[in-house]
Amino acid sequence: MPTINSAPTVAATKPSSPPLATLVRRSSSLYTLPAVAAEVLRLTECPQVDAQALKECIERDPALTAKVLRVVNSSLFGLSSGVSDLNQAVAMLGVKPLKLLVLGFSLPENLFVNVAAEELQWYWRTTLARAVAAREISEHVFGKSGNDAFLAGLLQGIGILALLGELGATYAEFISRVIAEQGDLSGIEDAALGFDHRELTAALLTQWRLPNSLVDAIRQPRVIRILARGTDDAHRLRQSAHLGDLLAQLVAQRRIKVLPELLEAADAYAGLNRDQLNALVATLQEHVEQLADVLSVSLPEQTDYLEVVAEAHERLAGVAEETTKQLGPVSADDEMGSAELAGKTALLQSAVATLAETPDVEQGDSQLDSDSQEPAEKDQNCARESAKPQAVAQSFENRLTLTVGQCRAARQPLSVIWLAVEASPSLDSKSLAVLNQLFDAVCRQVDHEGTDFSAVEPATRAVLLADCERSEAIDLAHQALQRLRSVLKQLAAGGKLPPCTLSAGVATVALAPKNFPPAALLETAQRCQAAAQAAGTVKSLEIC
Repeated sequence: MPTINSAPTVAATKPSSPPLATLVRRSSSLYTLPAVAAEVLRLTECPQVDAQALKECIERDPALTAKVLRVVNSSLFGLSSGVSDLNQAVAMLGVKPLKLLVLGFSLPENLFVNVAAEELQWYWRTTLARAVAAREISEHVFGKSGNDAFLAGLLQGIGILALLGELGATYAEFISRVIAEQGDLSGIEDAALGFDHRELTAALLTQWRLPNSLVDAIRQPRVIRILARGTDDAHRLRQSAHLGDLLAQLVAQRRIKVLPELLEAADAYAGLNRDQLNALVATLQEHVEQLADVLSVSLPEQTDYLEVVAEAHERLAGVAEETTKQLGPVSADDEMGSAELAGKTALLQSAVATLAETPDVEQGDSQLDSDSQEPAEKDQNCARESAKPQAVAQSFENRLTLTVGQCRAARQPLSVIWLAVEASPSLDSKSLAVLNQLFDAVCRQVDHEGTDFSAVEPATRAVLLADCERSEAIDLAHQALQRLRSVLKQLAAGGKLPPCTLSAGVATVALAPKNFPPAALLETAQRCQAAAQAAGTVKSLEIC
């Protein structure tokens, strides 16, 4: 496809959300570059870099010096002769590559303090594969230096480490669930929080004064049609970072779903076909294992990268329409379809919102407390909040009325499920937010075409099922309760929610007569649910 070198770039950032701003502020104070890395940055800012001063600075950290020399001597760099000291490294590589290696291997140690072993293995497995892949693509596909691409791949995930440090078990459980379901981590984070870990990474790198081109390559939205518009160095760096990330998701995370996006991006950026991608993958694993050895990172035994790619292609080509739909680009709503994942996501939202609401010491006195609001303003706020559920209920009743008419005209049955939860003690606002996320996820999973649902009352959902008989509606209600119970049990055991009792009522009209009152379906489903509440089961009634 033609490329346009002069195309304007998309905005590198979107407006920073309050939670992101809070996380950046807190993380910037907690995680600072080690002294050697900070000094290297200072020395290399000068137009005429003092190579001797740079060498002496790096040598103050023997462990760092050893890592740099081991990486330079690995097959990753492919130098014709061995490098025995930093003088040779500077002479053979130049100042910039050496500087980038130092920065890449000088992460703040406290970033790793709160990371569990399982998450840390996943982090390194993905990070090393992404860094090596980005470097190989930059050098062998685009004919550019691979140093910036390597560093972009190596640093992209530090926002994950910062989130683990700030949010602890809440983020760890969320990320574990995403991994288990092979979800799109960045996409789910962005849909739930309004930002993703890459944006937090970019903000930290900016605070550490790393090059803007590197920060931009990490933060840039990964939109293929936009990234494919240029062939200059900046575009090639972004493209290398994106392709490296997609390859790492495929071979290191075994996220098979990502293959269609990888194939599309590879073709759009470089005209690569399947065989050329396979040839690229064939070189990755050895380099990743060498890099892990250099960094003293213990990686779990991994499936052969080429076998993973072959499996992905086989599944993509297997069953044409259905399989392609399953493997194709997934929307955030689809990714968040699991009730268990929705529960972990809701807890993450709550934790991040709480963090954002916690004032810094220097800001505490200037925060506007609700008690300082004028009475008229408080009354207006209360009125707006109380009007919200009324508007939702009215909207659902309007849709119910329309559906009753459509089913009567088509001579189809119509059912309503009323799902409700009772908790002791009663739910606070944060617990209710978690429950609402679960309800919505479960309602999206109801296996009936054209399902409609709404939060007509707090801690409830009304589910509208056109062309659905009573027996089918009862089965669907039982399935919904089972999904909810499995997740709520885990949340209650972890102290995230109080013990809850679930119940459901089903109301069906086989053929709505003329002048049938739609509200009768809702009222009947409510009465059935109330009767089922004590037993925590499903009750139903067919309206004649």
